[in-house]
Amino acid sequence: MIESIELRQFRNHKKTTLHLDPHVTVLVGPNGSGKSNLIRAVRWVAANKPSGDSMLRRKGTKQADLCEATLRVDGRTVTRAKGEGRNEYVIDGNKVAVPKTGVPKPVDELLSMGEANFAMHWRGPAFWFGLTPGQAAKELNRIVNLDKIDSVLANVSAKARRVKAEQSVSADRLKAAKIKKGQLVYVPKLVADWKALETLESELTELQENERVVNELLSEASRLKEEVDRSLGERQSGKTLMSLIEEAVKMTAEEGQIERLVQTVDELEQEIAESEAETVHLQADLDRRCEGSCPICQRPWSKS
Repeated sequence: MIESIELRQFRNHKKTTLHLDPHVTVLVGPNGSGKSNLIRAVRWVAANKPSGDSMLRRKGTKQADLCEATLRVDGRTVTRAKGEGRNEYVIDGNKVAVPKTGVPKPVDELLSMGEANFAMHWRGPAFWFGLTPGQAAKELNRIVNLDKIDSVLANVSAKARRVKAEQSVSADRLKAAKIKKGQLVYVPKLVADWKALETLESELTELQENERVVNELLSEASRLKEEVDRSLGERQSGKTLMSLIEEAVKMTAEEGQIERLVQTVDELEQEIAESEAETVHLQADLDRRCEGSCPICQRPWSKS
């Protein structure tokens, strides 16, 4: 809202300051007192019209050197100045160059006024009635910025349609993700089977190591038995009955130990066979569930 108008050397105003009422201001005075020139000053600042030097105050044939019109709007000041080498706008103390046409953008944003705001008496007493309905509507729109409101509404509507479309796509993706999740319900059981298979493989490796140790013990026992048999053959002729009995008892004890070792080997071989069968069963179940590929990375399943 324009709070005050200050003029210096503008047409018939040498120095005038007018404070406006926040509601309605009525200008009253005789013809030629400068009422219309106050409106012309506002138009000069808001629309940069008229061009040229017609706004400079004259006294007789002499023209003033500098003309200024200052508007105070919502606590801010805008000054249009011309003369003495100056042709500029000053906004809150900052100089702004005058464009070839129109007004600087900061001025337009602050005042937001156009030709429709200046339907003054010199344009005819029936300015609005002389316009077509379309022209009148256009001028009214410019006064209250309805064109900007329409533009904003159009942008908001376009954004709303875009967001709605994105929401629909997101809903479809969520639905597809839920279906995919339902198709992977077997994965926890598959992971458990995989861990069980790893445990069995570890146990199988341990059993194979035990089998290797037992085979070494059996080989050593067989070698010892051969040495015993050879020693008995060499000594049998000169031994007493008691020594033969002692050696027989010793050999019996060694044979019992060997039999226990053989029994242990048989038990280990049976456990190994059972572990291998369970491994084959779990591998087959894993292949059936995964259909030949990993359900997580989709790579071909390795059976090694």
